[in-house]
Amino acid sequence: MIKKSYEEWISETFRQLPHGIEVIDNHLHFHKIDLNNLVRKYGSPLKLTYLPRIDSQISLARTNFQKAFTNLGFKGAYKYAYCLKSNPLSFVVQKVLENKADLEISSVADAQIVLELFRLGKLGKTTLIICNGYKTTEYLEVIKALISEGHENVMPIIDTESEIDAYNGWDLDINVGIRMHLEENENQTSRFGLTPTAIKRVSQLINPSTSKIKLKMIHFFVFSGIEDTTEFWKKYDALIRQYIELKKQHESLSMINIGGGFPVESSLDFDLQYEKISLRLVEQILFHVNEADIEHPDIVTEFGTYTVAGSYAYIFSILEHKPQNGLDNWYLFNGSIMNTMPDLWAMDLQVPVLPLNRWDQPFLKVKLAGLTCDSVDFYDAKNTLHLPTNDPSDPLHVIFLNTGAYQEMVGGYRGINHCLIPSPRHLLIESQVDSVNGIIISEYLPEQTHKEILDKLGY
Repeated sequence: MIKKSYEEWISETFRQLPHGIEVIDNHLHFHKIDLNNLVRKYGSPLKLTYLPRIDSQISLARTNFQKAFTNLGFKGAYKYAYCLKSNPLSFVVQKVLENKADLEISSVADAQIVLELFRLGKLGKTTLIICNGYKTTEYLEVIKALISEGHENVMPIIDTESEIDAYNGWDLDINVGIRMHLEENENQTSRFGLTPTAIKRVSQLINPSTSKIKLKMIHFFVFSGIEDTTEFWKKYDALIRQYIELKKQHESLSMINIGGGFPVESSLDFDLQYEKISLRLVEQILFHVNEADIEHPDIVTEFGTYTVAGSYAYIFSILEHKPQNGLDNWYLFNGSIMNTMPDLWAMDLQVPVLPLNRWDQPFLKVKLAGLTCDSVDFYDAKNTLHLPTNDPSDPLHVIFLNTGAYQEMVGGYRGINHCLIPSPRHLLIESQVDSVNGIIISEYLPEQTHKEILDKLGY
């Protein structure tokens, strides 16, 4: 145990707290909300969704790209698309659409959501719908239905050579894109996208003069995300060169889709300069298209995790401090990493973890252990996690930030969890001009009951 207070250690060690976090009188505030008050009112565990964060993330990206366009004299447009699979819950998608964002989908289920929204009048007919993924027969049928029912901006992205045959058989005016294949690393290929040779073959099947199919977009996605690394910029350069090559035969080509992968805060020392990297993304396209003497393309991004991760958080309470052999300090908490945040244990992803209370107390290095029977159900931020001491008379509460993307989609939403641990209560936090502090908090779903679980198991 280290004698200085946790708050002193944080202020000496890290430049700033994560976005929306401040500490007032030893209590952590999340976007001006004292979370200790929420725990007193609703108990724990809790899942929080703070919807205004989606607004600010979309606005920030648009501002940074537009600033780059203005500074560089770039004449294309910027299109912000939301990756639907990252979190397809209705209130998330509604918030995205309120911001007039476009959508990226990758499966028949995603497509059914879009078709339903369109039929209900909740989705405009000019919203760009980017259709990624392998096109099963059912997926193709929904894409065709969207176009046939009057949506004017559906754009399938060709991912296999055989896919072009389906569109040729529809006898519909349709814009398409092509996904460019990228190697995962020097020892592993990826199943996604077309190689340069395959791109050439497919593009030759689209006759610019006679075909109802028009090639509009070149697309890629780097699985490691958008990073300021030599490897990323090398792949990005190849994408732009492929665009220029295709543009020679297809005047209709006008969009470069750089995919998703904008990083989010993964630790307390996260420091990515979004404005700087947005500038370079635009700058590199500008250099090549000016050199080739072609018009500036529109730039499309598909930000999923970036859009929604920061709008979610989980709150848990420490049940007991269990030291083991003088080596590790285990904090047992009333939940599970495996069930609520599977990315953290399955893919070794990192998120910021902070205490809600006891900031004026000494601290120690800990491992947070879930209640399942598995030894891997723990989180320690790669052996760097420090938290204040716990006191049974004043239990420590902790928050896991940036958990809004993929977690519950990977783990299963309100289903049967490992070791039958119930899903936590889910609170929605929304903007409300005439409410206290400009927000309103409502319960979206109560904590899952044991009766619900037993019913699903057939008891």
